[in-house]
Amino acid sequence: MTNDAPIAHPSTGESLSGQDALEMSDVVAKRRKVEKDPSSRIRQIVFDLLFSRHETSGRLIPPTLLYDEKHKESASFQGTSCGRFLAYLNHVFQSHGLRTSNVSSPRLALSVYKDSLGLSTEGSQADGDNDPAKQHGKDYLAALFGLYPDQDELESVYESSQVKDLYCLLRFCRRLRTVCSTSQVAFREFLKKTEEKATTAARSLLTRRTSSSDDTEGLLTCGGIEARLREIMERAEGSACEHRLRREQLWHEYDRVRIRNSTVSNALLDLFLLEYDASRFPIQSMIFKSSHKSQYERFTIFPFDAALDERVPPDFTFLPSLRFVTRTNGLERIVSGMSASFWSSLLRQGYFAIDQLRSQLISHLEKYFLSGLVKDIHAPIQL
Repeated sequence: MTNDAPIAHPSTGESLSGQDALEMSDVVAKRRKVEKDPSSRIRQIVFDLLFSRHETSGRLIPPTLLYDEKHKESASFQGTSCGRFLAYLNHVFQSHGLRTSNVSSPRLALSVYKDSLGLSTEGSQADGDNDPAKQHGKDYLAALFGLYPDQDELESVYESSQVKDLYCLLRFCRRLRTVCSTSQVAFREFLKKTEEKATTAARSLLTRRTSSSDDTEGLLTCGGIEARLREIMERAEGSACEHRLRREQLWHEYDRVRIRNSTVSNALLDLFLLEYDASRFPIQSMIFKSSHKSQYERFTIFPFDAALDERVPPDFTFLPSLRFVTRTNGLERIVSGMSASFWSSLLRQGYFAIDQLRSQLISHLEKYFLSGLVKDIHAPIQL
């Protein structure tokens, strides 16, 4: 039995026929498939955030977040490069509906309020909350600060399978291309091709599009990524880079790439700072201030200030536990998890602690774990 009922456009209700009906039928089928498998939506988000170049700009962050020279001069924070950088960040954040406040003492900083990184709130500073492009930019910022509604799922997908390994391979290749001599055409092309194959392999993993082994050059096979890394190291040693690199240095740089991209939040932060030329405007530190009133909870960004800081800080990365720390009772949850892991580890080593012993030690154990995270539970948390 066939169903000859006309296909209607899901938004307008208008009846469709012919090619339009076939195309709409395909769209509806894909939408239903995504609805039946919510994880496919999460996988697609991870791919879009990290592997897709934006069509209009060709850049790796949403166009609404791109550095725009015409906004670099601002009435706020005038006088220093550090101040101008914060002024532009302030402009970008506010244009995406985030509540911010300037900090002038004891040093220049910018605070971003946690509640404004969620759904639009009353009194939002953005004029274009309904602009899809601005919403995409705000989603990017929410994931960067570890506050995307499905952040746990995003991080789980990133950690699973080979997604993180492929992404770090891609970022490592791009890093090498920046230091290799332009005369080394063959090696640069090899790196570029590896980036393309890593993206294709990630698309196959995350969007379930079938790719042949030729398309991914074996990156998805067991040991495929490690084999490609070894080949890169061998070729790099014989290529003329601006600085002659030994193999140990290359592996060290790859380790740095993995640290800077240890989580989805850190990967997005790394891309964001690259766009804003972090070598000129590095982040000195960032803190999170919790409060019993949610509207006062905030992140505060402290950039490097040559007038105050003796040395340029190393690359800034968030705590791997960022998404837990910023939640209600986040520190307590982390400490509780550490305690559970401690007892579980003892059990695996063959030692069983009776309930009486646990009850006697638990408060001291939690205090010990907490001391490794913060000095004062009521003080701002260093991220």
